[in-house]
Amino acid sequence: MRIVCLGGRIVSGAYPRMAAAFQEDAGPIDLETVLSRALARVLDGFGPG
Repeated sequence: MRIVCLGGRIVSGAYPRMAAAFQEDAGPIDLETVLSRALARVLDGFGPG
């Protein structure tokens, strides 16, 4: 259901930057790198500061 809503918003033209981002070909996605970056961000949130 969320995908349908998101698609409707993109098609409406209300979010041109989001539409452009979805139209770009990002190429192959390395899931190991995605997981590594996400985990690093979470762990950075627990760092001293």
